[in-house]
Amino acid sequence: MHQGISYRIGRKQDIEAIATLLIQSWKTNYASFIPSKFLDNLSLEKQIVRHTKYMAGDTKYFIAENENKDLVGFTSYGKNRIEKLTSDKELYTLYVKHQYHSKGIGSALLQFVLADLESEEESLSVAVFEKNPFKIFYTKHGFIKTEEELLDLGESKLLTALYIKS
Repeated sequence: MHQGISYRIGRKQDIEAIATLLIQSWKTNYASFIPSKFLDNLSLEKQIVRHTKYMAGDTKYFIAENENKDLVGFTSYGKNRIEKLTSDKELYTLYVKHQYHSKGIGSALLQFVLADLESEEESLSVAVFEKNPFKIFYTKHGFIKTEEELLDLGESKLLTALYIKS
């Protein structure tokens, strides 16, 4: 694990930082294939409401923070929402601040999720944009691509790859 990084379960106090990192990640990592109009309309307030609702429900969050206690990455998972897949759980998010990429933080966050599921012997799925430059991360961690589907973003539809790990 990366030196100076600590990991813990997400709390309500983390929601604004989670929402901010999600929006920054989308604008940085997906600008080449998601319409700018969609990215420009990402709302911090809506993301705060969304993650507040998820955290109050059955969605579990893990947080990575630096020595200053600033959030540098997070992941969330919960009940599978992908009808085409028969997994028990779905990885909803996994984002790491750009300057912390390739330091093992994303892998560590994923390991917390997998360890959490191991005791229940549950499978995990994830939907990843086909053009996502980081999709290889999932195959490196043992996920197998099973199919593809279109994700409706309003004015455009994007191809997503569906992965599962048993």
